[in-house]
Amino acid sequence: MNAQPSQPFADAVAQRAGVSADGAAAVLGKHGVVASPQPPTARSLMIRRIVFRGTKRTESGPAERFDFEWNVASSGLWVLASEDNLVGKSSILQIALWALRGKPKHLTGTVRDWVEEVEVSFDADGTQVEVAFRVEGQEPVGSVRLTTGSASTEQAFNSTEQFKRTMQDIMLESLALEPIAASRAGPDGLVATHEDGWLAYTGAFLSDTYSDAIIGETIGTDLTQRLLQVYLGLPWATTLFQARSRARQLAAEAEHRRRRMSALGGRSVDELEAELADVQTQISNEGARNQSAKELVEAQREFDRLAELVRRAKRNADDAASDLEDAKVNEIRAGRTLIALRDDRAASLFLHRLAPVCCPRCDRPIGDQRRQMEALERRCSVCTEELPAGDAREMEAYIAEAEARSSEARRFTTDVEGAASDLAHDYTRLRGDLVRAGERVQSAATAGTAADVQVLGRRAARLEGILEVARELTRADKTDENELSILKAAEAEAGDRVSAEAEVVLNSVSSEICRIVTRLGMRDVSQVVLKRNAHVEVHQAARKRKWSDLAPGEQLRLRLATVIALVRSARGRGFGRHPGLLMIDSPGAEEMNAARVGDVLEELNGLVRETEGLQVFVAMQGIEKAAGTVDPTRLRTSGPGELMW
Repeated sequence: MNAQPSQPFADAVAQRAGVSADGAAAVLGKHGVVASPQPPTARSLMIRRIVFRGTKRTESGPAERFDFEWNVASSGLWVLASEDNLVGKSSILQIALWALRGKPKHLTGTVRDWVEEVEVSFDADGTQVEVAFRVEGQEPVGSVRLTTGSASTEQAFNSTEQFKRTMQDIMLESLALEPIAASRAGPDGLVATHEDGWLAYTGAFLSDTYSDAIIGETIGTDLTQRLLQVYLGLPWATTLFQARSRARQLAAEAEHRRRRMSALGGRSVDELEAELADVQTQISNEGARNQSAKELVEAQREFDRLAELVRRAKRNADDAASDLEDAKVNEIRAGRTLIALRDDRAASLFLHRLAPVCCPRCDRPIGDQRRQMEALERRCSVCTEELPAGDAREMEAYIAEAEARSSEARRFTTDVEGAASDLAHDYTRLRGDLVRAGERVQSAATAGTAADVQVLGRRAARLEGILEVARELTRADKTDENELSILKAAEAEAGDRVSAEAEVVLNSVSSEICRIVTRLGMRDVSQVVLKRNAHVEVHQAARKRKWSDLAPGEQLRLRLATVIALVRSARGRGFGRHPGLLMIDSPGAEEMNAARVGDVLEELNGLVRETEGLQVFVAMQGIEKAAGTVDPTRLRTSGPGELMW
């Protein structure tokens, strides 16, 4: 890795944007753009047990019960092999993914109709995650039990949406993965930020014939680029995604405001206010001419009074909504602080267990005398300085304080949310009063002079409405113009820092992809270039080919090679984020003959031997090839005419 830039991120952004460092930091905090110079190390994910049961119902035969169980509670290579196709291999992987994701991926409707109960357990970096549910009316109903040490908690769900949200919250926290910031245009043309969470990450766990991207599910999307960079573990990548997403949203909102101002006639606020004052003077003069006009004026005044109350209620509701957003940001920060403290505790425990055998500078061995001195006198065996006494209780106190702050932030958010709801209700009620006052103005209007006042009143009301919108748009433009410049500066700064780190990482991963894909049968490939935008360039037979130029079988080989290389990079460098779970479904389905499938298994065997904590599942056709390569205790087979379950 290159050395990290010495200048703090907020200072560098401030210098680019021409603002103060405090001002830049405030805007970055408001929009949730967090400096992330070094991503956390990868955490492991491993399936321990897969159980499902139900009843097969077909038109050609009687109903048949099935009960499948597979204990896979260790890392390494696990294989489902059969002589025939369509015997249930893929369904086993898909049911495991269903439990892991909270939502089915490519599980067929027929199998979903058959399955009645599912139990799958995982090990998420030391946390035991046990998922159990039954299927009621196409919806999962069950619970997720978490066990860490002697402590256990349980969360229930009764629909796919609840199940999906539950697994996202649990898995992102357990694996220290952040939601991937992104943005998309809505039906009204406005760009809204959103977070692609756990489902997006799981797109890189499975490699099958349904996926058409080099990683994940869909080629050419912004999410694919983000997913690749997160799994590569590129420093500053998260910061870049956050800044880019928020900048795009603000730019789209500014363009939307410009279109709205144009629709209002393009007049300035001063011009609109002068026109409104003139109309109000005319209303006053006309109203003094007869009693009917006076009544109309009184009704108009009541309308104006209510209009002012409505404007105030609108401002209060908007302010409350802004306070709610701030409260949510504070809640997120408190949660991140708690995660950071927990990570620091884990890192401290790890570092204090280190036992160096030689001096890191001159390689001179450290003798038994110094080791005894370290044990008896608490003096470092390398530098002889007194070792600091770790205070686990102090660390636990910090964590307890952070947990309390996090809980308080959640409670405060709930309180602010309630207040915002009340103010929004007041605004709605006053709007109703205003509508009724307008109806009274209409009924007071009669012929003659009163009719003239009525016309002027409608004109004044229209001008007031235009003025309210114009003032709001003008205020927002002034605020967002400054914030947008800071966010664009943050995007540029983070982009430069990502670029500075990316070259070495991408070169290393590209070389590994080339080595693996050659082994998988693409013998004429001389070079593979993987780019930050998730595009790939394959140098093959003196030609440069893109992903779309490759045949389906070549795409599958390249996809396998890329995921394998990412896992190796994560374990080798310590910075990649792939948790080490990989599922490969039907590697022989896309123009890959039996010999090449054997190479896949041999390559995977090498991978699991070299990489601690890696768990790989393969569903394939061909028992003989699998039996010659895989440990029999890790092989599940079905012979000719047999089903897996």
